[in-house]
Amino acid sequence: MNIQRWSRLWGYSTSAGVCGLTGYPAHEGGALPMARDRVWCYVGVPMKIQEIMSTDVGCIGPDNTLVEAAGLMRELDVGAIPVCDDDRLAGMVTDRDLTLRAVAEGKDPNMTTVRETMSQGIIYIFEDQSVEEAAHLMEEKQIRRLPVLNHNKRLVGIVSLGDLAVHSQPAFSGEALKEVSRSYHTAAAGVR
Repeated sequence: MNIQRWSRLWGYSTSAGVCGLTGYPAHEGGALPMARDRVWCYVGVPMKIQEIMSTDVGCIGPDNTLVEAAGLMRELDVGAIPVCDDDRLAGMVTDRDLTLRAVAEGKDPNMTTVRETMSQGIIYIFEDQSVEEAAHLMEEKQIRRLPVLNHNKRLVGIVSLGDLAVHSQPAFSGEALKEVSRSYHTAAAGVR
């Protein structure tokens, strides 16, 4: 499965009626005839995370309380917030973390810090990696959101399964969602 954007290049039609650059048929959407022996060739280029990620991302500090984290989630209308120590990614905290690691254990959300409940061992992706790599990572790690870093390891955005669904082919995003959901439900049932 490839998530690609299509770039248009001038090419020349071969005797078989295909683009000499890509090999795609000239009359099946891969290339369009524009002039005698000259065609527009469409070349698939893998989409990068930076093309679909959300860049308006809020961060919370590890020493903030759970009440503050929940308030920020409500304000931003999100279910997960990156945890940043200065300008470095330190973890993620989700609404599920708040529920299972704090509320279900009877911890006081006014006194409990984000550090005590956040997910450790953060999984992230770089902004110049492909959307397909993000989908595979989400499927493999059974997660629905990935923080996006630049190569200086600074947080620059977040990409969600929803972003994949909006910006990719329906078959691809549906398959990714199915696999993440199947993995999650299988794990929740105690089956591996």
